[in-house]
Amino acid sequence: MKLFKTCFLLLLIFSFTYCSKDKADEIISKQGLDLSTTSVRLDTQTTFKKVSVLNAKGNYTVRSLNSTIAEVRLVDNEFVIIGIGTGKATILVQDSEDRRGAVDVEVSGIDRPATKSYLIYVKKNTTRTLHHPYPREEGFKLLGDLDNELINISSLGKDKLKIVGKELGSTDIIVEQDYWNAVNYKMKIVDVYPLLTTIGSHSTDKVGLAAFLDIIKIGNGGYKIESADSAIAIGSIEPYLPSSRPIEIDYYNEVYISYETFGKVGTTTITITDAAGLKAESHITFKAK
Repeated sequence: MKLFKTCFLLLLIFSFTYCSKDKADEIISKQGLDLSTTSVRLDTQTTFKKVSVLNAKGNYTVRSLNSTIAEVRLVDNEFVIIGIGTGKATILVQDSEDRRGAVDVEVSGIDRPATKSYLIYVKKNTTRTLHHPYPREEGFKLLGDLDNELINISSLGKDKLKIVGKELGSTDIIVEQDYWNAVNYKMKIVDVYPLLTTIGSHSTDKVGLAAFLDIIKIGNGGYKIESADSAIAIGSIEPYLPSSRPIEIDYYNEVYISYETFGKVGTTTITITDAAGLKAESHITFKAK
């Protein structure tokens, strides 16, 4: 009986080993693709690496098994591996005949922030100047159709873009550095700008010019401000001061709202109306000490 059990266990081990070998052989047989390299190391000095597929049949696809460590994209007849964060990743390659290849990637010292995304409004048949702090001298470049039926984009100095809105619609423009997508400008061409502000509720117990302010990010100009009770507080439109507060990329109107209180206890609603008739409200409360 003991001998029988021993033989049975040996048979199981042999069968498992044989099946595992078959599975491994199947994977190896599918490898099939010859790559210019199968191992890549990336760091702060070498942030990306181009790899060639030497014998692909038809089109091929690439993907990263850990995109938080390394990303990959097709560029002409090669693919580019981009370091994102410290660690290890594997890049898989597959052609139209299901032949496969893999690249082991090790990344050290690289810690890229997430791609920034901005929603940029441009009015049809108008020109907008966009704050763009990504100079070409530092390796940044624009990707996308910069002159199509919707928009025309051109550089204006070192830190601005000139955007002409042509037709209503949306399109994406990517700001790239060493194959990494640093910024995504989501361009939206509209007939009328929305009225977007940082307006909210504020309170104070001090009389005079308030320490808080609100910014009109985007609007249609011609702003009017009304207070429901001017004995509590009023608002005023002021020029935006980039020296004291940096201009955000997706802000269009370089103006802000300052507030002044006069000592009456209570809450007043201050209404901002732009030239298109769009409104926004802030609520200012003056409290007794």
